[in-house]
Amino acid sequence: MLSSYATLTGARAVNDPSATNVAQIVISGMTRMSASGPVPMLAFGAAYSDVEIAAVANCVTERFGGVASRIQPDGIRLLRSQTSQ
Repeated sequence: MLSSYATLTGARAVNDPSATNVAQIVISGMTRMSASGPVPMLAFGAAYSDVEIAAVANCVTERFGGVASRIQPDGIRLLRSQTSQ
């Protein structure tokens, strides 16, 4: 079953050249409200390293946003320090 909530192409977060939005979502997760209730994306900050999250954020923004981003592991470390998990 296809879900429009899983569509990344054209989403505002993936069009952010800094990849900060995608990285924050991977670290902390998010919940999107829909007509049928909340649609969650789980947090993966505790499961993945800074290097891994940077790689995922860069890949997602490049593939689905069409922007070449280069968030570095140091940027992920900074985001973690600014985010309660």
